Amino acid sequence: MKKIIIVFAGIITISCSKREKVVNQQEAMNHYKQNALLKGDDFAYGTYLEYCDNNNLYLEKLPVSLIMNKNYNNEKSYYQIYRNIIELYNNNNYKAEYLENLNDIDRQFAISYLKEGAKKNSLDCQTTLEKILRKGYGVEKNTAKSDSLYSILEKDSAIGRIYIENRNNKSKIDKIVF
Repeated sequence: MKKIIIVFAGIITISCSKREKVVNQQEAMNHYKQNALLKGDDFAYGTYLEYCDNNNLYLEKLPVSLIMNKNYNNEKSYYQIYRNIIELYNNNNYKAEYLENLNDIDRQFAISYLKEGAKKNSLDCQTTLEKILRKGYGVEKNTAKSDSLYSILEKDSAIGRIYIENRNNKSKIDKIVF
């Protein structure tokens, strides 16, 4: 009988500690969300986005990203808005080619943020926009603009070498980068 009580007490203790961890994690994520929204904290914003991705909370990301963009002109938000719009219309799945699944208004809205982010030198936006223009996903293929972006990416200190090495077979970039 003592063993049963000890096992039962152990189960209750474990159950309570798991519930406390979930509550503590949610409190921490709410704290990150508040820091992002009220202070423009980029680390808190990124942490909250990762939490949303890992917990299938894709409906949470777009409003937070729009606020971060409007209030703080956050560089990361440009790509996130583009990506979140695609995810909303594709059951929380993202691929650049899913841009074609959007209606014209939503597609243009998403692309406008991608273009604006590319102008602000966001690598995520530049690499994605280059691919979209090269492949013609949801837009007319535009080799001249794609090549122009490609040459900018070749000069980047972090990823330039990869772009230079794959200049003759750009489809390899798609497997490496996005």
